[in-house]
Amino acid sequence: MTIHLSADLFQSRHSVLDSLGVSPFRCESLLREITDQLYWEISRRRLQGGIAGRLPYCQSKQQWAAKVMQASLTQAFGPIAWVDAEGASDGEPPRTYWYYQAIEGLEYFSQSMPMWSASLVLVHQGQTILALVYDPAAQEMFSAVREEGAFCSHEQLQIGDKTQLADAVVATCLPEQLMLLDTALQGVAELAPAVHRLRMMASTSLQLAYVACGRLDGYWQHTGSYNPCRAGALLVEEATGYVSYLHRQGQALLVASNRALSPLFNALLGWSC
Repeated sequence: MTIHLSADLFQSRHSVLDSLGVSPFRCESLLREITDQLYWEISRRRLQGGIAGRLPYCQSKQQWAAKVMQASLTQAFGPIAWVDAEGASDGEPPRTYWYYQAIEGLEYFSQSMPMWSASLVLVHQGQTILALVYDPAAQEMFSAVREEGAFCSHEQLQIGDKTQLADAVVATCLPEQLMLLDTALQGVAELAPAVHRLRMMASTSLQLAYVACGRLDGYWQHTGSYNPCRAGALLVEEATGYVSYLHRQGQALLVASNRALSPLFNALLGWSC
């Protein structure tokens, strides 16, 4: 569901971003330009061989994009700390930092499939204050600024309004970490019979963006780190949705939906807020 807003309303004041000298529109332009270049290249190249043979090319594209993005952000907005998708800083995170995923959904990218995305967030004092998720295949840019709403192409996003799991179309993503896989599969076994449809259909950020705009009714993921979920989580929150990030016995669970479905998700998954 989308609510159309005029461009004048969309161009609201960004108090924290203004103090940092950051323009969301310039960030959108950079993310679109770099990601479109990646999409153009992979759409004209079919990788051959197994995963091990494809990985060096994909990693080289990630490294190129990260280098260009970091240099471009520094040139545009000055020296803000950088935490990339390959790892976090040692010790306490910086007070303010960028977090960038050039290719989220590497398995889709390596297979020349269109369900990958790119994301960029700005974190300030532990909170995500700017989030961008870009789908180059659909040419859709999802954006959110904390306390100012979530948008796609200047249309404000509104989360879905379903109240029953039996009506819900939901999605998940199986974790790469083997230690989390058994727990994740148990969650699939619990939720699949309770919902209308369960899918694993795209990158994490893109599936969270779909929750934010009502295409999906919920998303959950067992994860080892919150940073990769930051962009999509802010989209959901700013679309009046609810995101819970729960810890238990060295594991973490992210659940995103509307406020009516969230406790139902957590109850079936065996977690409580």
